[in-house]
Amino acid sequence: MTRKRIALLGTLVIVTLFVVYPHPRLANSQVTGGGQFSVSLPIPKTKLFGGRILQVIPCTCSLYAFMYIKVGLPVPAELVLTYASLQYLWYSYKLGSWALGDAVPVKVGCYQYVGVSCVQTQQGFAIWHIGTSPGLK
Repeated sequence: MTRKRIALLGTLVIVTLFVVYPHPRLANSQVTGGGQFSVSLPIPKTKLFGGRILQVIPCTCSLYAFMYIKVGLPVPAELVLTYASLQYLWYSYKLGSWALGDAVPVKVGCYQYVGVSCVQTQQGFAIWHIGTSPGLK
């Protein structure tokens, strides 16, 4: 795939995520226009995760994915941190840090530059919210 196709695919995925899974604060409210039209937005179903960070891989060739994160017990998950993810607390994505949050149940690919092109090395759920501990020193 060329960079243009990857960029177009990434943009399409991000737009689809925001249309299908709007922000939870907006999901509970009603959008009104002129007093005659109202739309109730759906609440997204998310997958909860929490545990120690076991693996971190940067997505060097993805335009929409920042890094792949594997979280261990007690609630393990394979995740992809996107530029649209809401981050809280320490922003520490080191091995051994604790992470807690929720993710949209849509698989997102993590692409890395290998040789002369970009290939998908990992995939995981797109992170919606994440908070981390300061990590080990």
